[in-house]
Amino acid sequence: MLSRGGDRGYDAAMDRLKIPTAISLLGLSFTACEKGGDPLVGTWDVVSVDGVAWPYTVDGYYGGSSVFKVDMTIKEDHSGTYTSRETYSYPGEPDDVDSESYPLTVDDSNAPEYILVAPGAGLVLTCTVDGSTMACEDVSDGSKSRFKKR
Repeated sequence: MLSRGGDRGYDAAMDRLKIPTAISLLGLSFTACEKGGDPLVGTWDVVSVDGVAWPYTVDGYYGGSSVFKVDMTIKEDHSGTYTSRETYSYPGEPDDVDSESYPLTVDDSNAPEYILVAPGAGLVLTCTVDGSTMACEDVSDGSKSRFKKR
């Protein structure tokens, strides 16, 4: 056990801890710089639509089920992709995944409210970001969705 008061073991241990402490503080400063960037950039997973938790699972025929997932990836130039996936699972069979991706653009002219558009998916969302959560409303039908940043 280490103790204070001139204990050589304690002093030697503290000398060894100085470098890792400095390195860990440097690592924290790099992390802080990275997190200070554009809040939209990254991959976002839908976690709810109109209050219903996602991924959304629907029971099918013959013991099968379908799981629906949606994610968006937004790059620094505010372009990206909107991807929807449906995974069909049936007992004794390999999963079958149906996935569609669409180009996505972000209009940030009214930040902190953003307009996300994926024309191929017929999607126009108005969104606000709060940390790692994005709240959106679909312009066409008023449905509300929440996304969580990975």
